[in-house]
Amino acid sequence: MHIKFRYLNSVCLITFLFVGTFFTGVKKIVASTLYEGQDWSTFEGRRNWLLGLNWPAPTQTQHLGMVYNLANLYNYPASSTNSNNAVNYTSKMFELLTTYDQLQSSEFFPLGIVRAIYQFGDRFSSAQMSKIGKDAEKFYFWYGGGTENHHLLRLSNAYLLAQKFPNGSWQPDFPNPKRSDRIDLPLGSARVNSSTMMKDVKEMLRLEGQKRYAHSFGEAASPNYLMAHLMPLLHLYEFAVDKEMKGIAHAMILHLLAHLSVNVYRGYILDPYPRFYNSLYTNGGKGPGIEDGVKNPTLLLNWLYWNQFTPDAARMTTWGDPLWALYPAISSYRPPIVLERIANLSSDNPGKAHWVKTTEPGHNGSSTSAIFDVAHRRVWRDKEFAIGSMTGYHDPSGFYLTDGSKLGIAYRSNDRLQYLQAGHPYWLADEPETPSNFAWWQGPLSPFMQVAHEKNTVIVMFNITDSDPWPTSTRKDFYLTDRSINRVRRSEHANAQRKECGIRFPITMDETSEVSNADGTKWYFLREGHTYIGIRSLTPSTTQIDNTNVWKALYATALLHGGRSQTGFVVEVGTSVQSGGKFATFETFKANLTARQPSVIWGSGSSPSLTVEYTNSENVTLKTEYDTNLVADAEGKVRMIPNVWVNGVPEVSDSWPDLDARLDATHPLVTMVDKVLTITDPVTGAVESVDWRGNFPVISSDVSTDITLIHNGCNITLKVLSCRNIVLPCETVTVTVACYDIMGRLLDRRMNIEVFSGNDILIKDLKINGVVIIKADCRDKGGRYLQTVSKKFVIMPT
Repeated sequence: MHIKFRYLNSVCLITFLFVGTFFTGVKKIVASTLYEGQDWSTFEGRRNWLLGLNWPAPTQTQHLGMVYNLANLYNYPASSTNSNNAVNYTSKMFELLTTYDQLQSSEFFPLGIVRAIYQFGDRFSSAQMSKIGKDAEKFYFWYGGGTENHHLLRLSNAYLLAQKFPNGSWQPDFPNPKRSDRIDLPLGSARVNSSTMMKDVKEMLRLEGQKRYAHSFGEAASPNYLMAHLMPLLHLYEFAVDKEMKGIAHAMILHLLAHLSVNVYRGYILDPYPRFYNSLYTNGGKGPGIEDGVKNPTLLLNWLYWNQFTPDAARMTTWGDPLWALYPAISSYRPPIVLERIANLSSDNPGKAHWVKTTEPGHNGSSTSAIFDVAHRRVWRDKEFAIGSMTGYHDPSGFYLTDGSKLGIAYRSNDRLQYLQAGHPYWLADEPETPSNFAWWQGPLSPFMQVAHEKNTVIVMFNITDSDPWPTSTRKDFYLTDRSINRVRRSEHANAQRKECGIRFPITMDETSEVSNADGTKWYFLREGHTYIGIRSLTPSTTQIDNTNVWKALYATALLHGGRSQTGFVVEVGTSVQSGGKFATFETFKANLTARQPSVIWGSGSSPSLTVEYTNSENVTLKTEYDTNLVADAEGKVRMIPNVWVNGVPEVSDSWPDLDARLDATHPLVTMVDKVLTITDPVTGAVESVDWRGNFPVISSDVSTDITLIHNGCNITLKVLSCRNIVLPCETVTVTVACYDIMGRLLDRRMNIEVFSGNDILIKDLKINGVVIIKADCRDKGGRYLQTVSKKFVIMPT
């Protein structure tokens, strides 16, 4: 028998199931120094580095401050000064809020308190716990509202606080519709008890989950908002006692992470994405302010879950929303290994390029609509690069944020900036006429931009009316010139829209060059490593450099044809022979593309549509015609989806799938059809699925392990076979054995027993009286974590 014990300086978070309830215990030794050569190859290595950073002292600063409290609760043992300070601060958090606006903040603020009282509840005295419950009852608006993330946060907090305080009395809605700093206004709706609130919220969350499985949701792949969905779902999954509620949370987590896994490339969430500042950078985040995703916690989630890009320690503990990375790190949840494989598929494996198609509807968790009510999203991921694009419906009267792009290309690079984007200054049109500060790139999402996309080739078209067709249809603060109200200002240009359309890219590209055409247009060529990008302007163009923010942009000025100002770009991306591509050199690539000029038909008279046709280096002909119809449908939506033909075959984009990612027609990766989510492992073929066609989700998985147990008095003989359908052979299994009495009290725990797969081990002198939980962490030959599986045995003493 080949057994060895590994003694670690940190003990992994153990979550075990007993009579339908999760109990959680955590201990950790603080790692105060970041050592060079830190092992980030495993989830445990990354999470332990993150949680062991020098986090600031506990603080009372609302939802972000609670991250510091949680870090200190995790890092320091009970009764230590740091732990006691964190407990004391947490117990007083709710009482600090006294105004009307504060007391309706039932979403982000209670998030950290909920985790603290569940994960570290044994550190709070009964008086402190009682105080937290009574103070929480002062809050309002528990039954959701706002956009999707606010809705989910409120419902999750409501359910878990009601579960923790069963005798509570709760105010589900606003006490009074009038906003005021007074807290003595008469209540607008009756209070409910904890049992009623849990029942109501469970049904709301069940319906919310069904909606997501029916037609996804607008924030499914938003870098800014994805984590705001994940955190409350992790709480429900870990701490809800009700198995149906736990299943609802689990199904929604899998849906969220499945979307992320196919829309990410080396840490970068591919454009397009709703609701985010489009300054979204990778490779550590060492640049100035928002230029490195100060409001982008999902960058760090991609590091934590998929081991993509290298973070900078400072951004972890000091920068705004990225602090939320602590929540999934401190959680017991581990994403299935299949999702990690899919997230890294294209960048790790040459020849594994694949399509992803998704439909993004509006914010179904709120009364407001999305940026684009229906966004048809396309992603092409290859080893050296990935392209994301979007077409969709425009809602002139809807709820808009300005940020995001309909086209983004990311590529492999060690530079801080490693992508390009296309756009038009519709939202920030009243920034200076000469965009030397590139300010309008904070809002390039234009309704007058349409995209056709076939694998490595994109045609971008702009067809701009002279005056804004919807100058006052949207939110007033998105139109007014008053800069004190909102940075989005369109009023000065409403009757003379800006005609500059551009593509921006970092000035750190390895190589750039231009080739002029006889008609005054140009081919622009960019190289970064083995990635080659060719950009053909459709009208005369210029370039401009923003040295401060390390950007360069090329601007094509739209020319008047048929009553509209029109321009665009043809973009093709290739790779070198070394990376599996067809081009021996960058010069070969440039010569090939300059011989392939696009055909352009400008609109004229009463037919101002723009038609572009281009045959790429793979001899695939992509043709597209701009849709100029601005008439809204019965729901007030304007269809802005171009007509597209690929090798003469029309594309039917209105029958877009909810989610379809595949290597080819016979090898799906992630699909969502008729409320069934199917995730297929690209290595083993194992399948994880969620079927939500009934009232509650049914979750199934091919991933399993064989654990057999023989007990003899105080001893256990344990056999752990290879974890099936993961990576075969599974070389080692790290086992935790925990024994409990019939009341669920821990009697004995043996941890970090590393077994070579298939061998027997004998564990002696165990205290056995009730339930034994075996947790097995399967690892490959390199020690890389693959999957955690567990099994419960009921054993009475003999």
